[in-house]
Amino acid sequence: MDAVKKQTYDFEDTVQYLSALPYQPDVILTRDKKGFADLGILVMTPAEFVARSRM
Repeated sequence: MDAVKKQTYDFEDTVQYLSALPYQPDVILTRDKKGFADLGILVMTPAEFVARSRM
């Protein structure tokens, strides 16, 4: 699968997502969550990640 065929909201975010897949990430951290919508992975802002980590 490549980023052109994926047809998501943001091409660059899709490239980052596809680049991360071989490493099986649990979460993607970004300031723009909208760019990773519908990709089937947990997406958090850095602030959300820190807040969740403190629990």
